[in-house]
Amino acid sequence: MPRKKTINLAIPEPLLEEFNEVCRHYGHAKQKGLVLSAAILMFLEADPAEQGESLERILISDVRAGVDSMIHRAKQEQLERINQRETPAASPAKTPADEPLQLAKAAKKARPGKKAVGRILPTQGE
Repeated sequence: MPRKKTINLAIPEPLLEEFNEVCRHYGHAKQKGLVLSAAILMFLEADPAEQGESLERILISDVRAGVDSMIHRAKQEQLERINQRETPAASPAKTPADEPLQLAKAAKKARPGKKAVGRILPTQGE
């Protein structure tokens, strides 16, 4: 009997769900390898044009699912931005006591700052 290898594959979820359903007709979960081996054999025996069509169907399905997911995510983000724009964050109410503090901060910013004095190095002639 030939040696068997374990494989780890990434398969589109809807395709895997259908594959699991078919495998149930042939017995318990250990028959998945047998069914997958049969599917691989069928693919290898198929005409190259049929192989290409099958691969194309899978790729189109993946792209379509990716685009659908991206559109859904973009709509969610758009809705969040609309909600944020229409319901502005509650800003703290200004009180008359805050006004002198704001004036003091503004005055401090308006004052020219002290300039740093650079170190002057003596020249060779001095």
